[in-house]
Amino acid sequence: MNHARILTAYLGRLSLKDLRDILRSAEACSHAQLNYGTSAQLEEQRQFNQTVAEAVDNMAEHDRGLISLTLRSESTPFRADQEIVDQTEKLAALLCTRFMGSKPDGVNFRDSLHPQLQQCWSVACEIQEMLTATDPENAVAELDGEEPSPIVKSAAEQIIDLIDGECRFWHGKDESRRGGYAILLATAKNIVKQEKERTNGNT
Repeated sequence: MNHARILTAYLGRLSLKDLRDILRSAEACSHAQLNYGTSAQLEEQRQFNQTVAEAVDNMAEHDRGLISLTLRSESTPFRADQEIVDQTEKLAALLCTRFMGSKPDGVNFRDSLHPQLQQCWSVACEIQEMLTATDPENAVAELDGEEPSPIVKSAAEQIIDLIDGECRFWHGKDESRRGGYAILLATAKNIVKQEKERTNGNT
């Protein structure tokens, strides 16, 4: 867990007055530990805890929501959609075995029309959301809506795109610079064309 981010989330939403009160109370607590007896130390520690609690209570509700979101994102490790679905399927299978005595082979609980198997999937989703703040149904929707992987351009084609982008950017702003990129673009395209012809001739 990234404690620095969590601490920053809290400090970023506390008012300057609250921060000063916490600092003053912390200094008093440290002073008591060095100079006073146990009862005085405990009293200053209690006062410090109360000061921090009051500062947190002074935050607006949406501020506390932002902090909760930060805590949740830091405490819950990233899982790919497929991993979430697979884990929920395993959890549903465990529930099915435990409460129904057996698990049908080759069944996707999320796609099943059987009422009891649907219930196992539903409960598994609830457990995932309660323990990991993850909605498996969203992961299923993402997987079902995935588009084919885009075609990856060659390095030469990517370089040509970059040069072409520079030509477009400098058009009307700095024609001499645009002209230089235009010459470079034409040369690059010619080199790629010759390379393709050479490759096709060797096959």
